Formats: sequence, C-alpha cells, structure tokens
Amino acid sequence: MHPCTKASYSFVSLKLKFVYIVILFISFFNTETFAQKYIDSTYYVSCRNRLSLGIHFTARSYKLNISQKIETDSAGKSPVKYQADAVNSVGFIIDYKKLLFQVGFRIGKVDEFKKGRSQYSNLMLNIGGNKFLLETTYRRYKGFYDQNTANYVTSYNDSLPYYINNNLEASRFKMKGIFFSNYRKFAYRSVYSIGYRQLKSSATWIYTPAIYREKISSTKGIIPDSIRSYYGGQRDLEEIRITGASFGVGGSGTLVVKKKFFVNLTFVPSIELQRRRYSYLDKGDNKATYVSLNADVRNSIGYNSEKFFIYVLNTADLHVFQGFGITIQPSFTTNSLVVGYRFSVEKKYKNKL
Repeated sequence: MHPCTKASYSFVSLKLKFVYIVILFISFFNTETFAQKYIDSTYYVSCRNRLSLGIHFTARSYKLNISQKIETDSAGKSPVKYQADAVNSVGFIIDYKKLLFQVGFRIGKVDEFKKGRSQYSNLMLNIGGNKFLLETTYRRYKGFYDQNTANYVTSYNDSLPYYINNNLEASRFKMKGIFFSNYRKFAYRSVYSIGYRQLKSSATWIYTPAIYREKISSTKGIIPDSIRSYYGGQRDLEEIRITGASFGVGGSGTLVVKKKFFVNLTFVPSIELQRRRYSYLDKGDNKATYVSLNADVRNSIGYNSEKFFIYVLNTADLHVFQGFGITIQPSFTTNSLVVGYRFSVEKKYKNKL
C-alpha cells in the first residue's frame, strides 16, 4: 500500500498521523419526541429515520502569521507566514437515528523537500441538536514552512526549499456551546450536517460560550534565525501558552429556493479573556492577562432533496494574540465537498416481514 493511503488512529493518545476521525453522537438534546413536538415542520424536517450515506472530500489549512508590533525593516523581511503542509483527505459519512459517524483518510503527495512533512491530528465530538449544540474540537500540527522565506534568504529561488521548522508545534483544544434562538424554524444541521432538510428560508441569533487551551512552541525557537534581530526581546521566543474563555453573539441565516437549493452564512464574533505565558530559550517567562477578539465564520451552499444531497462547506477559525511587541495570528480553515444519498431502511425491512 502506498504510504500516503495508510491510516491509523487512537482515541486514547489523540495521535493521528495518517488519518483524522470525526465522531459525532447527536441525540441527548434533540430526540425525535422533541423534534415532533416543538419544531415547525413547514420550515424543516428530520431525515434521521433514513440511512444517509455520503462521501466527503476535505482540504484543511493551518497558518501562523507572526509579525513585530512596530515595523523596523522597510523591505518587509520580518513577517513570518508559517503554514503546515496538510494534504487533502477523503472519507465517508453514515447518519442514522441518533448516530452520525464520519471518518477520513489522508490522500495526496507531500513535497518534503520544498515544505517538509507536517504531522497532524484533528478530532471533533459534537453533542446536541438544533436548539443547543456542544462542539468539542482538538487539533495538533507539527512541522511548518515559511511562505515568506524569499524575503529574507539571500539568492532564494523556486528550486530551493522554504525555511522549515520541523519542531514548530501548534495545538488547540476547545469546548464551545452553541445556542440557537430560532430553533423551531431554523435547522443549523440541515446545512452543516446531513440529518435535516431546511424547507423554507430562516435565520437565527447564535450565542456561544466557550473555553479553550492553546499552545504554540518550538524547541529551537519560533522566529527563524535570519530575522531574529528584528524582534528585539521576542527574538528567542520558544513557547506561548494560552488559556481562554470567550462569549460570542452572532447569527446564521439560510436562503432556500424550491425547498432544495440553499445558501447559508454564519458569523459569530466573540470577546475573550486570555491568560498567556510566554517562554524563551535564554530567559524567564512572561505572564499577562489580555482581552481579545476573534471570529467564527462558516458558509455552506448546496442541494438537499429528500434523497440526494450535495454540499460545499467552508469554515474559518480566526484569532489574534498581541502582546510584548509581537503579533501571532493563527487561522484554521476547512473546505469540504459532501455528496450522498438517503435510503428508506425501515420501509424495506418491513416489506420483507
């Protein structure tokens, strides 16, 4: 088997080198009884009595943009634009009754000479429904290359590798609650999952309390050697750890045409309280508390009929850490194509009795 097609996973260690797994158990807050009693079925309906099978193609991008607060170089040499070389993945989805299972396998080639090799893990566990959803996510990426290499490496050309920091690691664990005010007429999972269908246009306010822990570190230093002189006291930055709590208020709206075609946009800005610790190669730590802003942006477009469905999904997690004269901006984006079909399992089973 080709090494790019191999996959292995472990729920205990969370170390997924060649495969990412997403497991969603959605039942506790959105039972069939609740759905039948409280939702407006003229606006959306559940498809969870059918067996929904789908194939997804997913591309992820993890970037770390770093810059000094006050520019001291006119040539723009000092900004760092790290990116992980995370290749694409393909997998399948099964949705039936109270269970949604999704798994994906890494595909594609890795340009190790040019970009190095990134090790990465992505996990998600969602519990809830269209009234309340608890999202728990974990991601870890190790091994980044700098797209800005040409600005500070003398005689750089396309045949040479980027500056590669194999020791650079970025990880983030986040638990977020999502409350939907208009859950009787709006189904969030009709446009970001496959268990529901939105029949009429609708929108809702969204409220999102969250807690998270994030770490960015490199044992040889986060800033490339060639440009450390531009970063003053942050030149030997080895690690930054952030513990945060946030609360966001935003909205989500879905435009539906002929009960099948849809477009959705979701935008939730949040305010955060952060406790940060900056560690260095040659001196003690700096600790501080900050108030910051971030945003969760998602959009979806597709066709969702009683049996056949096809979605294109885009999500972006954007946030900024500013302090001690340095700005670090992680951004994590996901783009997916989902295609599938729903089968009437119960009806076929009864006909055989």
